[in-house]
Amino acid sequence: DGASPSSSTLGRSSSILRDSSHSKRRTHADTLPESMRGAGNVVVRFYLIRHGQTDANIKGLVLGQTDSPLSTSGEQQARVLGRSDMISKQSFWRKYSSDLGRAQRTTNLILGEED
Repeated sequence: DGASPSSSTLGRSSSILRDSSHSKRRTHADTLPESMRGAGNVVVRFYLIRHGQTDANIKGLVLGQTDSPLSTSGEQQARVLGRSDMISKQSFWRKYSSDLGRAQRTTNLILGEED
């Protein structure tokens, strides 16, 4: 099992945000970075990546919502994916990850936010 996509919440994901200073409704398009706004259509890509290999995976265990730390190999899988052209050449403005440690660590390693 290679470094594959993960998901969950590290950001806000309501479809309508309230701007308290102007009391107007804003959509997610209003929250895009300035560089992504313009007269044309905006293309948003989602990268779904499963967490790296865990100690439980090595033992053949299925844990569901029970957490298991990434193995040394799982950490390496995430770092390699983060350095790949597919990921390293992208500009990410949001990230979502499960609240499980294995998924958050995978996400942070891929994005270079952890050693």
